[in-house]
Amino acid sequence: MNVNNLTTDTFSLQNPYLGDFDICGNLHSSGNVYVDQDIYARNLNLSSNASIQGNTDVQGNLRVEGGLFAGQLDVGNLVVDSGIDVAGNLNVSGYISIDTSGSTLLYSDTQQHMGINNFNPTATVDICGNSISTLNVFSSLDYTRNIIVQNKNRKGISVETDSSSSSICFYNDLPLNPNTNAYSARIRYTQPGILTVDVSENTNILSKVVVSNRNDISNIYQETVAVYDISSGIYQYDTYKNASSKTGNAFTLIANDSSSNTMMHIITPDKKGLTVAAGSYPNDQTRTMSVFGWMDNRGTSINSPPLVPSQMIVSGNNRAKYMSSIGINTYAPRADQYILDVNGPVHITNGQFSVSQNTIFEIKSLSVKTFYTNNLIAVGTPSTNFHLLKMCIILKTEANLGI
Repeated sequence: MNVNNLTTDTFSLQNPYLGDFDICGNLHSSGNVYVDQDIYARNLNLSSNASIQGNTDVQGNLRVEGGLFAGQLDVGNLVVDSGIDVAGNLNVSGYISIDTSGSTLLYSDTQQHMGINNFNPTATVDICGNSISTLNVFSSLDYTRNIIVQNKNRKGISVETDSSSSSICFYNDLPLNPNTNAYSARIRYTQPGILTVDVSENTNILSKVVVSNRNDISNIYQETVAVYDISSGIYQYDTYKNASSKTGNAFTLIANDSSSNTMMHIITPDKKGLTVAAGSYPNDQTRTMSVFGWMDNRGTSINSPPLVPSQMIVSGNNRAKYMSSIGINTYAPRADQYILDVNGPVHITNGQFSVSQNTIFEIKSLSVKTFYTNNLIAVGTPSTNFHLLKMCIILKTEANLGI
């Protein structure tokens, strides 16, 4: 039957329709629409659910106002006002824009680099921030621990924090284990204001160091370490009873216990130089001792060479008579008997001269008069030149002047 127009209130087909079915108007189905092959549509508006067993190729835009559920979705441009639930893979050949302005985006290149706000990523995750805080890692728990770097041998660094401390942990001698906190080294801040560097062997600082809580600091002599007192002085000198003179504590060496002493060495790489020891006096541990000497490294005891004392100071027990005793070239000065105990011959001389001024003429004669007790007169060539010099040191006899 061939007809041009067919108008009917109802239309029922008992058997499946074979051939093309061209509808120029709307197609409304109160039930489900099952499509075994492809759907080609300029505009496809779905107010309810659409179940597609095959592939869906979208050349233009796909706009979904509700939810989009897909096993595998290949889309050129996808605009979704609600959520997207993907049970399978989501393949994006371009980039994913998070906001409508396109300033927040996700991009991946062929080198397995993913960029966040970055079209040229050079790392696995490359983040470009446009605010003060680029990365913020937060946990709702009191204690949190995150691994920030780790290689294939489980060497790496982790950070952790709780309500009272924050730490940076290093793992190299020991492997990084997410379930334990055994570390090779750790830098830890603990309330209130305590920073601890915890390492088993050595802490190497490859720079000059200034220790202070002040701002006006520097390495005055370009020294390796400079230690400033915490202020201009916090204690008065009780000995001098001078309120304008203050003292403080800039550097302290502490022995193992109250019966021990400790040493400080100012030496060359081959251990020649000065050794200062102080602490408890070995012969009487109730006394205080300090020693200036050198270490005898010529012996067989390399780890503990003997200390050769040049000067030893030992506190006295009789505070009313002898506050301390000084021993020269001795291990055991006779404290409470002498204030100075010298072991060996003594030579005392006065041969110190200081240059007060250089003259511009040849000195022919010097004269010292009794009424010029701190001055001398020098006469030289030419004969009209006289020069008066102020002495900076006191010389007792004319014989010392060579007159």
